[in-house]
This record gives sequence, structure tokens and C-alpha cells, in this order.
Amino acid sequence: MNKEKGMKYLILVALLIIPFMYSFFYLKAFWDPYGKMDNIKVALVNLDGDNGKGKEIINNLENQKVLDTYVKSEKEANDGLKKGEYYAVITIPEDFSETLDKISSKDRTKAYITYSPNQKSNYLASQIINKVVEEVEKEVTGQINENIVSTLEEKLNEVPDKVKEIETGINKIEDGTNALYEGSNTLNNGLNNLSSSYTTFDNGITSLKEGSNNLNIGINEINNGLNSLSSNLNMYTDNVSLITSNINDLSVLLNTLNTHPEYIQNETFKAKLNEASIKLNYLTNKQNGMSIIDKINSASNSLNAGVSNLKNGSLKLVNGSNTLTAGLNTLKENSLNIKTGINELNSGSVKLNTGISTLNTSVKEAGNQIKNERLKTEEELKNLDGLSKYAKDPLEIKEKDSPKVSEYGTAFAPYFMSISLWVGSLMLFVVLYYDVEDRFKLFSRNASNKKKRTLSYIVISILQAIVLGIILKLGIGYNVTNYFVYFISLIFTSITFTLIIEFLIVRFNDVGKFLAILLLVLQLASSAGTFPIETVPNIFRFISPFMPATYTIKMFKESLITLDMNLFMNSFIIIFIIAIVFFGINFYHSYKLDKENK
Repeated sequence: MNKEKGMKYLILVALLIIPFMYSFFYLKAFWDPYGKMDNIKVALVNLDGDNGKGKEIINNLENQKVLDTYVKSEKEANDGLKKGEYYAVITIPEDFSETLDKISSKDRTKAYITYSPNQKSNYLASQIINKVVEEVEKEVTGQINENIVSTLEEKLNEVPDKVKEIETGINKIEDGTNALYEGSNTLNNGLNNLSSSYTTFDNGITSLKEGSNNLNIGINEINNGLNSLSSNLNMYTDNVSLITSNINDLSVLLNTLNTHPEYIQNETFKAKLNEASIKLNYLTNKQNGMSIIDKINSASNSLNAGVSNLKNGSLKLVNGSNTLTAGLNTLKENSLNIKTGINELNSGSVKLNTGISTLNTSVKEAGNQIKNERLKTEEELKNLDGLSKYAKDPLEIKEKDSPKVSEYGTAFAPYFMSISLWVGSLMLFVVLYYDVEDRFKLFSRNASNKKKRTLSYIVISILQAIVLGIILKLGIGYNVTNYFVYFISLIFTSITFTLIIEFLIVRFNDVGKFLAILLLVLQLASSAGTFPIETVPNIFRFISPFMPATYTIKMFKESLITLDMNLFMNSFIIIFIIAIVFFGINFYHSYKLDKENK
């Protein structure tokens, strides 16, 4: 084998492995970057002290070994961050534990942890570390939730004891309402007795008033008798005066007789004198040292004074009787008001008794209800056992019946396999079609049989696809869901891309090379191989359905991640149609060129 022929084969081999090289080295380098996070240097700063909760977080980060952590002072960490020694600094503030301890008080504040990434050093590293910080935040939040729920649980467990105190108070209220109810019954009975006694009292007042009227009548009669007695006494005094006058007359007769003794012989005079003498002896005869006249005068004076006193007393008795009568009338009138008041009081007492009875019943019902609710609450509070631990991590995300990507590289393999096959097809034409030395006549612009050239490019594209599929599988070792689907996807992707590039370059020459590069760039942006298509600008979302890589990536996903034949066939049919269309165009064009060259 001469040197020139060996170079030709070497070029062909190189062309066959170009897609593999493009895919393999990129995928191998970034196959599982998240699995090597422990090589990313991060500085940890704990300003919370060695006995605080910040120390627990630092220890957790070190023990997890997710990152290459270094506990540093604040100055050392910041200096290392500026120099690029660390990708990020995670700082626990000095008041971290104090803030967490205040969660059960009203002056609680939000705790914070400072995350300072060096995005200039590597932006993606800062995003990856940010995920770790989010896990720290989740852990701390879980601890805070655990403490909050634990405090709440303690407070709730105190509720039954507080309810017991209320229940005890309700029982005391019930005792009070029972006593009040008994007192209300006693009051009601007393009012009934008062009402009955008032009837007797009212009857007594009526009788007293009648007696007062009768007394007034009797006093008037006594007064009339005194007036009659006074009149008779005056007559008696007049008679005493008459007797005195007779005595005086007798004295005159005696004086006359003494002066005129001769009258003694007169029988008439003698008789008068004798009669007057007898009367005079009787009246002037002293008994017990007092004459009859003296006694009469004395008795008359005493009787007159007694009558006067009796009359004055009678007048006072009349006035007193009148006052008593007026007082009884007022008492009678007020007695009616008292009766009305007693009736209203009695009615109010009945209502009070009814209200107290209702209150007593309500208090009993409230006491029973509180007791039942307390017992029910105690049962329900048993369900809170372990709630604080549950609140720390209440949610777990489980993937079920969904396509799962085990490594970072597997997710991007369909994208880079499609791009590498496009680049491989493009390199076939750059090297073989434009070969200046014309060493590959079968593939060159000057090929004598253009139809055979088209078929030859299809064959070599198939070889590219098979080489790529075998070496990538052996070199990287990713899983394949179905080998038939896997190689069919590779082969038809390579064939389709080769036919498209052949059409562009053969028909448009240098412009075709530019269009092939332009299509490569457009497919990089619009095929949704990296970010979701919804996150790219509208222009790329619009052209995405017209880009062949959009469908080849979907086929590779079905062959490497999970296989859904319906989804695979939807994309395969579109790629197959594109291949048939461009094969027909290229073959017809080759046929025309061959015909023209004959």
C-alpha cells in the first residue's frame, strides 16, 4: 500500500470518527458534573459561635461532603473569594441562634444565612452551589418548623388543663346558680307570704280606720256631754249663787230682827225667820271642819276645774283622732301603692325565678358541653404526637412512571449526537467533495457518476452513524432502551443530514456551505436540546418545528431514556419523509447532470 493510498484511508477513517470525537469528548467531560461537586471549594464562616445552632449547620455541610468545604474566618473567606480560591462563601451571622430562639415570642424576626458566590469565576458553579444553599435553607426551615410546631404542641397540650380550670369555674357557677335558684324560691315564697300578710294588714287598716271613725264619733259624743255638763254646772253654780242669795236674805232678816225685835211677834215673819234659821243652820253646820256651803263651793270649783280639764283633753283627743284618721287615710292610700309594688315585685320574682332556672340549666349544659369538648380535645390532641418531627420534613417528592435521566450527560447526549452527525456530514463534503487533489473521485465535484456519488454519501453517512453509536456506547457506557431503535435513529439522522447538506452544497456551492453552517446555528438554538423551547425567543420557537434536529433529538431520547414507540414513530416518520424528499431531489438532480455529461 503506497503512502497516498494510506492517506486516503486515514482521511476516510478520520471522517468516520469526526461525529464520535465531537460527541465523545464533550459528553465525557461533562457527563456527570454534579457527581463531582465535592471538588468545588467553598468557604464556611461561622460567626454564631461554637455553641450555637450555626455550628450544627457547618457540621452538617462538612459531614455531607457535597462540597469541598473549608471553615475560615470572615476575612480569610472574603480574601479567598476575591482571589478565586473559593467559588462561594456561606456565612452564618452572629445573631443566628438568638433569632431562632425568638420564634415563640412576638418580637420574632426572620433568620438569614449569607451566600456570596463568585459568579465571575464560574457562573454555573455558583448556580450549583446555590442548590446546596437551598438544601441548607430547607434543613434550617425544617428545624424552625419543628420548633414552632413543638412550641404550638406544648401550648395546645395546656388547653385541656385550662379547660379543666374553666370547667371547675363553671361548676362553682353552677353551685352559685343552685344557691341563687333556692334563694329565688325562698324569695318567691316570702313574697307570696308577704302578699297574704298584706291582705290581713289591709283588713286591719280598714278595721282600724272604722274604729278611728267610731272613736271620733264617741269623742264627739263625749264632747257634747262635756258641753251639757258644763251647762249643768253653770246651772249648779247659779243655784249656789241663789242659795247664797237666800242666805244673804236670811242675814238681812236677822239683821232686821236684831234691829227691830218687835218683828219677832209677827207670826209670818217668825215663820220665815224660823225657816231661814233652819236652812241657815243646815248650810252653816260644819262637818269635818267645813260647812255645807264650803263643801259645795269647793266641789263646785273642783268640778268646774275638772270639767275644764276634761274639755281641754277632749279637744286634744278630737285633734288626735282627726290626725289619726288622716294618717289612716294616707296609710290606706299608700297601702294600695304597697300592694301594687308587692304585685310587681311578685311578678318580677316569678320572672327572676324563671330566668335563674334557665341560667341554671344553661350553666349545667355549658358545663357538660365544656367537659365533652375537653375530652374530645384531649383525644384529638393525641393525634399531634410526633407532629413536630413531621413538620420538619412534611413532604417527599416521589417520581412515578416518568422518564428518569440518571446522569447529566444522558440528558444532553441526544442533542450532541444530532449536532455531531450534522458536523460529520458537513465535514464529508468539506473534505471529500472539495478535495483539491481529487483523491476521492467517487465523492468529488468531478465524479463521473453523480447518482453513484449520492448513494456513496448515503453509505458513508451510515458508517458514520454506526461508528458513532458503537464507540459512544463502549466509551461512555450509557443505557440503551432498544438497540434497533438506537441504530435506526442514528442511521436515518445521518442519512437525512447528509442529503440536506448535499442538496445545499451541490446546488448552491459556497452559498450552500454558508447555509449549512447557518442551519447548524439555528438548530443549536431552536431544537430544545438544552433549555426548554418555551424559554427561548419567539423567533426560535417559531422555526423549531421546521428544524430536522428537533425530531432527531426526540428519537434519540426515546432510544436512550425511555421508549415510547408512538412518540418515536411520530418523529421518525417526519425524518423519513425529509430524507425521501431530499433523496428524490438529489437523485433527480444527479440524474440530470449524468444525462447532460453523456
